[in-house]
Amino acid sequence: MRQAPGVGAAQDETSLAAALFTSIDLGRGVSFEPLAEGVHQTNLGGANGVDRNFLVLSGRLGWNGWNVALAHTLRTTVRDNAADDRDTLSQISMGYEFDFGLSLDIGWKIANEANIETRTLGALAAYTFKF
Repeated sequence: MRQAPGVGAAQDETSLAAALFTSIDLGRGVSFEPLAEGVHQTNLGGANGVDRNFLVLSGRLGWNGWNVALAHTLRTTVRDNAADDRDTLSQISMGYEFDFGLSLDIGWKIANEANIETRTLGALAAYTFKF
């Protein structure tokens, strides 16, 4: 991705992302879906000398409509004339998908951004229409 500088921005922002994903059938209705993703951004927001990197590692285990997922993200912001910022986000979730399209999930997230830790409990209900 390349984004031209906006008002007040000094540089073009460029980004490169790459990811690996697969689904592995472990037998007896069990599946495992690992994901690894990396992102590098140069001149973040048009600021000269500010770069950001993301590393995401996650996995989802599924069995007969049930799922459990774990994910961890590391975000590093690198500035030419300042110390690097390292933020993390970790989550675990589980849920069930019914045969008629309704899925219910609950998750727990711990984030550490700018040395401030937050914890979040969330729930998701989704209905899929097939057409």
